[in-house]
Amino acid sequence: ITELLCEVKELEGGFDAVKVRPEQLSALVNLIEDGTINGKIAKQVFAEMFASGKDPEVIVKEKGLVQITDTGAIEKTVREVVEKNAAQFAEFKAGKVALKGFFVGQVMKSSGGKANPKIVNQILDKLAQEFVRRFEGEKITKVLTIEASGIGIGSCVARAFKCPLVFAKKNSSKNVNEDCYRSSVYSYTHSKTYNIIVVKNYISSDDNVLIIDDFLANGSALNGLIELVSQAGAKLAGCGIVIEKGFQEGGALLRQKGYKIESLAIVDSMSVESGVEFRKDN
Repeated sequence: ITELLCEVKELEGGFDAVKVRPEQLSALVNLIEDGTINGKIAKQVFAEMFASGKDPEVIVKEKGLVQITDTGAIEKTVREVVEKNAAQFAEFKAGKVALKGFFVGQVMKSSGGKANPKIVNQILDKLAQEFVRRFEGEKITKVLTIEASGIGIGSCVARAFKCPLVFAKKNSSKNVNEDCYRSSVYSYTHSKTYNIIVVKNYISSDDNVLIIDDFLANGSALNGLIELVSQAGAKLAGCGIVIEKGFQEGGALLRQKGYKIESLAIVDSMSVESGVEFRKDN
């Protein structure tokens, strides 16, 4: 109604010249309520309705405005947004929890406003709560991850455990104290070895650390992070992984060493012919 009144003010002829019919407004509300579009998209649809008189369903179809409910696509966008907003994330991990709204907004922007904001929030919180369940009873004092892909899920897990998030930087920078724990990680994706560091003030021997990362394949990143925890003399509660490539040896080797590895999903095989096969008993 507010949008309608604003448009009418600028319209020569007032309400008599309005092209939008009451039943069209009702149909627009129904599209929001059934999850076809969100409120932001609804404003765009209404502007087109007001200008053309078209039904909202027609506009949504013509312009491809159906909101995204594919959780896989939304998760990918979430990771990309966190990586691009490191400064805001630093504030978030320092306790400024209101920035969760900022990240949701950026995901909406990256998706052209079509990502379902409710699903965006649910994905982040659901993954975090599952790690809380799997490490129930552990008094986690720090969550440790590696920049940049692990930061998104790491921040949500740290918030769920009500503890700080620490992330290992892949390269030294001028504003990082030299008094650091140091390790190395080989990236099979980029065929490159990265030096990773964590300032010593961020992890101590009093900490019980949970390592979180988005993917586990050969285990190089986890081994590097485990080494940092060892250097600090801290206790390692375990490692939480969103997706593990079970057909690669990283997870098996780490479990053989006695580390608790909890993966939310394990891919047993993937190919063009058969697609992705997930382990059913995980």
